[in-house]
Amino acid sequence: MKQQRSSSWILYAIIATIAITIAVQIYWNYKNYTVNKQQFMNQVQISLDNAVEAYYADFAKQEKMMFVTMDASNLGNVPTFEQLKNMDIDSILRIFSHE
Repeated sequence: MKQQRSSSWILYAIIATIAITIAVQIYWNYKNYTVNKQQFMNQVQISLDNAVEAYYADFAKQEKMMFVTMDASNLGNVPTFEQLKNMDIDSILRIFSHE
């Protein structure tokens, strides 16, 4: 009888050890998952921010700036809005590409 009691305590100790080990591993895995998820989201956000910034930087390099005035008296040979309104696109581009 005494042999059976000590065997049952050993069995309970083994079961408790296995349960505690599984619980600790589940906790560590969940904690690792949340940390990795946050790091991944941060990296995706940084990559997205960099991509948008690069897109707008390239877009800004390609854009041309043009100054148009309603009064040509203060800007020399820059055409006025009225003059540009009556021109076609090709002649407008030629005016500004030669200056």
